[in-house]
Amino acid sequence: MNDNSLKVGDIVYILGKYTLDGDVKVVEVKIQKTWKNGKVLAYTTNNEPGEWNFRQSDMKWNCIFRTREEAERALKEEK
Repeated sequence: MNDNSLKVGDIVYILGKYTLDGDVKVVEVKIQKTWKNGKVLAYTTNNEPGEWNFRQSDMKWNCIFRTREEAERALKEEK
């Protein structure tokens, strides 16, 4: 892994396409566990229920963002 690797405790932003209300929105998540094979487990940081599993490599596909601004820009482009 490189210096961009996600670590336990990191906060990242994802485009939540499978949220309870069915709307696509920016969701803030906190990394809870990482594995050597690149898999990541994260939970939402607010009161919304949410467990998110993804891979570190998803960052290069504009699915995972380091800042809310980047995620909101991607969401705007998607709509």
